[in-house]
Amino acid sequence: MSEYKPRLIDKQIENSLKAYGAINIVGAKWIGKTWAGRKHAKSEFLLMDPSGNYQNRRLAETDISLIFEGKHQD
Repeated sequence: MSEYKPRLIDKQIENSLKAYGAINIVGAKWIGKTWAGRKHAKSEFLLMDPSGNYQNRRLAETDISLIFEGKHQD
């Protein structure tokens, strides 16, 4: 993460994580959503991860509560 370039949205991400514990970052391709999310997150859950034949997406569709079992903001 040493290559991370600060973004205008960073403070809003921090505040939202403190208030809600989890957020969804949406936007156009190639603007830094993944980098920004990883910079601020204690854990991540990739729905569109092709390794394992997208099993994370199927898991979330089966029982959404299972994807929130990782570390979280205090």
